[in-house]
Amino acid sequence: MVNIRDIAKIAGVSPSTVSRVLNKNSNVKDETRDHVLSVLESLDYVPKQKPQEIVKKRIGIIVPKFTAHDFEQHPTIYSIVTYFIDALSHLNYENSIVILDETIDSVSLQQYDGLLITGTGLQEEDLLISILQSKKIPSVFINRLISNKNISSVNIDDEHATYIATKHLIDLGHERIALINGNEQFRNSKLRLKGYKQALSNHNITLKPEYIRHGIFDEHSGYVLCKELLTLEDRPTAMTITSDTIALGAQRALKEANLSLPKDMAMVGFGDISIASQLQPSLTTIQIPTKDIGEEAASILAHLISKPILRCVQILADTRLIIRESCGFRSQ
Repeated sequence: MVNIRDIAKIAGVSPSTVSRVLNKNSNVKDETRDHVLSVLESLDYVPKQKPQEIVKKRIGIIVPKFTAHDFEQHPTIYSIVTYFIDALSHLNYENSIVILDETIDSVSLQQYDGLLITGTGLQEEDLLISILQSKKIPSVFINRLISNKNISSVNIDDEHATYIATKHLIDLGHERIALINGNEQFRNSKLRLKGYKQALSNHNITLKPEYIRHGIFDEHSGYVLCKELLTLEDRPTAMTITSDTIALGAQRALKEANLSLPKDMAMVGFGDISIASQLQPSLTTIQIPTKDIGEEAASILAHLISKPILRCVQILADTRLIIRESCGFRSQ
């Protein structure tokens, strides 16, 4: 029998889109819904029937407002959630997953047996955590370092990862290294800034505030911020960029300025999205283990739902530097 991932592949959409169609979620375009339903009909697909004694579990996935309506345009979160959904489908949670945004209230939260919270950009996080604990709703945070030890989470070490990315540029001989970062109010952006600063400090390189730019995690932001850096009289020779999507925009700005990688500028990205290896030149970047994070989050949540007395866990998944072609050595 085909599963959600098989259907998604045939329909040319994501597993999360198939899940939303099956759950009659309104956050799907009409033409996409019709196409998926047509594929389901052609495959004679019938949702798994659970034994009578098994109560169907309903899982909510909370995403920030800025990703809720163009979810698939945010590759890292999208990939993690896709693996999360696929893992849960093997644990008999198929067809019971709903994508939400952060505006839902405490009453709505109680409709769900468990929640995955994709942390970047969430507003009023402390209030949300308070509600989750008071209502005893099993939950797992991803992409967000949580100080509360009573909340489960699966994350990466943003500070260390950015340190390694910046150190790689330093090891290649660069000292004029810029940082293009996400929203400076986000915790992961603050940690990535800290890692960048620490790498410079540990190698006795003077921090230049004008080399630091904050924006949002999209291509246009990278384009605009890179153009700003290129106007500096003592412009940088290298860039640490905290999102591959931002890096795409930065590469476009370099091309317009007739500058090339790695001859005129070295660049390290963050995320290792699928297109990173296909770019010309290919992008050196920090690889986030999205499959491991998604599957680990699913496993933790399933255990918390089935055995609420289990202790919460906080896991840091390993990142690694993937060296490709976008960095070069600049002689002193």
